[in-house]
Amino acid sequence: MNQVKLADQTQYPNIFEWTFWSKYCSNRLDQQDTVINNRNSFVSIYHVLKLIDVFPRKVERFANVQSLKYKSIKHMEVYKSQDHPYIIIASPIHEPTETESQALIADGWQRIPGLFFSHSDSWIHLNPYMKRNSIPLHLQDIVD
Repeated sequence: MNQVKLADQTQYPNIFEWTFWSKYCSNRLDQQDTVINNRNSFVSIYHVLKLIDVFPRKVERFANVQSLKYKSIKHMEVYKSQDHPYIIIASPIHEPTETESQALIADGWQRIPGLFFSHSDSWIHLNPYMKRNSIPLHLQDIVD
């Protein structure tokens, strides 16, 4: 029996086909209508062209630092769009604390409707470039 892919339920199966979300949550179709609609809107609003499966070094460095810095930055996906060279989305398993939310916003993250779970928001970063001197000293060796 073939398992239904969540990506096929979206308007953009070619964009979402290889995401962890499409593979991980496919046995929960009844819980995914909201997320499918949110993903369709995400592509439309941000003019997403494709999923980036191999991160460029500077984006990988940024993602590594952010995941070390914030507990809620998990399930990252990177996309290319017409308007932004790279868009990073992150979908936490648990909602960030108010303090962490404020820190995420200060670091350029924005809260958007859930792209992984319907019960929690996702976060998006439209400018994932990080200069070495902006990385905390105790993390520089980890991300180089």
